[in-house]
Amino acid sequence: MGDVNGFEARAVTLRDGRRVWLRAGGPDDAAAYRDYLLRAVPSADGVGLFVDEVLTEPEYREKLAKYLPTRGGMGLFAEPFGADGRPGASIVGDCGLVGFGRRKLDGVLMMGMMCDAGWRGVGLGNAMLSAALDWARAEPSVRRVELGVLATNPGALALYRSLGFVEEGRLRGRFRQADGSLVDDVLMALVVG
Repeated sequence: MGDVNGFEARAVTLRDGRRVWLRAGGPDDAAAYRDYLLRAVPSADGVGLFVDEVLTEPEYREKLAKYLPTRGGMGLFAEPFGADGRPGASIVGDCGLVGFGRRKLDGVLMMGMMCDAGWRGVGLGNAMLSAALDWARAEPSVRRVELGVLATNPGALALYRSLGFVEEGRLRGRFRQADGSLVDDVLMALVVG
């Protein structure tokens, strides 16, 4: 399971001792990705998506095709190791970098990331984002990675800052939460090339 889509798959041991396999994903992962989203989104307050907005498998197949390096990006999935010592079939985290599809924004990728509830706070986000940034730094065409994070997600803000992202702006009241409250979207970026 070595190099796929320019990303060298790797095993990572998290702070709690569990091991995950980080690998590049693509359109063939659409069903597993959708299953993961249906599990993870309901408990992910820091994500700009409600569970009833999760797309269909064919829609995710099309969306995941945009994360291929030939389309200017990379999709990374985390899968836990099973009792047999091999990566399992379920996805427990994702980190995607996707291009904008415009020549004026060549080399700029937008990052999105999430972890399943039982996999938060153990270093999975750091492992995925560090691996994705290693890939971005090695890609000559990538010059900048951008992201948006809800202002109410201090853990994510701290992680992004620790990896060198800087706040470049804020969209006030951009996201509506389930309770009707409005949350700012903090815009951050990291120059990688």
